[in-house]
Amino acid sequence: MNFKEIVEKLDQLEISKHDFAYEEWDRKAMEEAFGEIDEVFHKGGSGQGEEWSVVKHFVDHNVYIRLDGFYTSYDGANFDDEKLFEVFPQEKTITIYEA
Repeated sequence: MNFKEIVEKLDQLEISKHDFAYEEWDRKAMEEAFGEIDEVFHKGGSGQGEEWSVVKHFVDHNVYIRLDGFYTSYDGANFDDEKLFEVFPQEKTITIYEA
């Protein structure tokens, strides 16, 4: 499956953005539909600012999908349906200076 097919299948299975982000799904049904799914990145939540993001790797299809949203202490994470992206892992080298 490619990115578009995975997103369409998620819609068919009625997997909401919240359920996708928090893996609140029937694991067996998801594995039957997609194979192995790993969370490879997560940023945001309590004490980490308003920006919130998660990346899931659909291993059998080698597709990475990022879901963006925002976090508030009074309402938790909220997601924009328009913010589901196919992403690609890339290594970057940075220099930091520590005391």
